[in-house]
Amino acid sequence: MEIILGDSFENKLLYRKEVKFEAKYDGATPKRAETRDAVAKKLVAKPDYVVLHDMHSVYGSKAIYGKAYVYSDAEQLKKVEREYRLKRYTRGESSGKEEKKG
Repeated sequence: MEIILGDSFENKLLYRKEVKFEAKYDGATPKRAETRDAVAKKLVAKPDYVVLHDMHSVYGSKAIYGKAYVYSDAEQLKKVEREYRLKRYTRGESSGKEEKKG
């Protein structure tokens, strides 16, 4: 996957960097976690501090467009981002809900 970075903005109020990106890929559409890891690697940031927003693709193209928010630390990330966005990136961890047996 090739990541092309676009405009970036340092949001000092929310302690994050906002970056537009384009991800070009071959084959099947990559998963959100794979895209996040590739963007984090390109930005030299911890993947746990990167959250992707507004991801979309154009029909028939092999590219994804979106925004990446790179936070300075985990505490600020949890203060600003909504819980459902953070759950999108949990890798095989339990969601906190226990399954009912019966």
